[in-house]
Amino acid sequence: MSIELNDGERELLKKVEVWLKAHKEELVQDIETWVRIPSVSIADENTKGAPFGKECAKVLDLALKRGKEFGFNTSNHEGYAGSIVYGDYEKSIGLIGHLDVVPEGDNWIYSPYKPVRKGDFLIGRGVSDNKGASVAALYVARIFKDLNIPIEHGIHIIYGCAEETGMADLVYYVQHKQVPLVSLVLDGNFPVCHGQKGGFNGRLFIPTGKYLHNLKGGTAENNVPDYAEIFIKDISLPEVLSSLDRVSKSISDYVKAEEQSDGILVYAKGRSGHAANPEGSLNAICILAAALKESGLFKDEDQKAVDFLSSFLADYNGVGAGIGFEDEVSGKLTLNGGIIRSFKNGLELFIDIRYPITSNEEDITKALKLKIEPYGVRILDVRNRKPYFIEKDNAKVKVLTDTYNSLREEHKEPYVMGGGTYSRVLPEGITFGPGFPDIKKQGIDFLPDGHGGAHGPDEALHIPSLLEAIKIYVLSIVRLDTLI
Repeated sequence: MSIELNDGERELLKKVEVWLKAHKEELVQDIETWVRIPSVSIADENTKGAPFGKECAKVLDLALKRGKEFGFNTSNHEGYAGSIVYGDYEKSIGLIGHLDVVPEGDNWIYSPYKPVRKGDFLIGRGVSDNKGASVAALYVARIFKDLNIPIEHGIHIIYGCAEETGMADLVYYVQHKQVPLVSLVLDGNFPVCHGQKGGFNGRLFIPTGKYLHNLKGGTAENNVPDYAEIFIKDISLPEVLSSLDRVSKSISDYVKAEEQSDGILVYAKGRSGHAANPEGSLNAICILAAALKESGLFKDEDQKAVDFLSSFLADYNGVGAGIGFEDEVSGKLTLNGGIIRSFKNGLELFIDIRYPITSNEEDITKALKLKIEPYGVRILDVRNRKPYFIEKDNAKVKVLTDTYNSLREEHKEPYVMGGGTYSRVLPEGITFGPGFPDIKKQGIDFLPDGHGGAHGPDEALHIPSLLEAIKIYVLSIVRLDTLI
């Protein structure tokens, strides 16, 4: 269902299109400027004004400066977050984005922090997650100001700096500041995300023997790692190669061994992706563990450890880990082993689990222990995020969904996703765009498989789609203004 556009809305959209045409290049240049700052969030709360590191503080200052240049009121909330306000602060509609990014990882064709235009696409770390959307929020506010669009509520942009690392930024903001009456979180796909899976993160301690404690790979819990390696001493290259010859071709195609001055480097190359949407990715840690298991190169504790790793990470729906839960509302659980590295007399594996809405922390913990304890593996530092859910027939959800469908002449329904957004921590937060489900149909044929995604190499933004999203946001705010 969609609400048919009235004459006033059609006239408004024409004006918005003209404005966007005049300001498109300026908008893209702002995205490029923000992307040049490598704002990977780092917990550093001892630094006043930069609790998530100097690069996050730098991009936040840049964003607030730009907001002030456009004539808006701005506030820096102790480096945790920033606000840009147009109109009534006390009674506002929020547009929420984050300025932090995941680490760049490997296998980029283009430079991650030197954005490149390729036709209708912009490439660089953070262009789609989430700096493009964050700039778009600022331009939505500019449209209301420049076109003098009458609304009773203010527009309150909030930028966070630690969305990718636990959302301590917006937790702080909600505890100390006033929140909008309703907040559109610009960090998903259209139409409306009305549910998000629960999140379960932790470390697994895996005891090893003489060799396996050197295994390492990955850069972030919520990234599918595309590279993993192990450095082996006291075993010759011919012996290593002979052992790897036993490995099945479906695995060995991704594994190589090289002789170095003081030992042998064995490494695996996979395909990066987002932990919430791992379809099409290849976890290099799992590949390397499976190769080492089949090779017969190790014995005793080392062999037991690779047996565990290869079975635990065997599939991204957690079946091999004993947690293959699913439900009708939110689908299958996803499991990612994002980082592995040496720890004491073994390894630590950082895991990211997105579990169905009808499951809970107790279900996950109980099932995990049944799997890991026979291997002597322990789980440490568990962090749990409860699922988020709002009914499809919620009035705000219906208005937003209908607005999207009326502009796109589609009949899309609200959806549930594995990704976690600020909707979890913001009262009345609703994730709404700016991505489109059909983005892969929009001409991104110049990048190989595994490139172009939000957390992968050569992250890409389709510029015309972002401009279309801005139109959807303008009309949505106009309609919400009469509802709330």
